Amino acid sequence: MEGPGGPAGGDRASGSGALYLLDGNSLVFRAFFALPTDLATPPAR
Repeated sequence: MEGPGGPAGGDRASGSGALYLLDGNSLVFRAFFALPTDLATPPAR
């Protein structure tokens, strides 16, 4: 049995799978400020 880089560790690094990294805070920040400013209801009288 070898270490994490050996045959016992699998061959995930040599696979052709894609790795997606998402920055959740950045996505929420951008989505919030992308909202239109006229989304609110008109002021009550």
